[in-house]
Amino acid sequence: WDLPRMDDDDMADMGDIMKEAPMPPDPLATCEPDYKGIKLLHQAGILVPNLVPKLVMLMAVKCLLLVPVILFGCLGFWWGRELWSKLGQGYGHLPDATLPPTVMSAEMAMPQVVQPAQPVQAVPVAAPVAVLEQE
Repeated sequence: WDLPRMDDDDMADMGDIMKEAPMPPDPLATCEPDYKGIKLLHQAGILVPNLVPKLVMLMAVKCLLLVPVILFGCLGFWWGRELWSKLGQGYGHLPDATLPPTVMSAEMAMPQVVQPAQPVQAVPVAAPVAVLEQE
């Protein structure tokens, strides 16, 4: 990259453009403080000492929690690569994704029907001996 160079003449021309605005005749009479801005800066000065340690702790916790995520990501990549290479060597058999799913047998596909409850038949009971004697 070749940036254009400015001569002293060019700088003098720029000085005319970049002149500051003239001072007012009485700066103390025309100057007004920005009370809203002063109040905001004062509140920020009060809050910053309380917020900075909390922000540092938040960043530290996020960094500590990031370590296991990176570790598990690397392990998942490593183990997945090993599995992929073993499957390529014929150690495992996975179903072909292009084939339609196998049809289950009728016994497995049909829910079992529960037989309705049979009515209970009364069983005759021998009358007690005392009842027979009274009659």
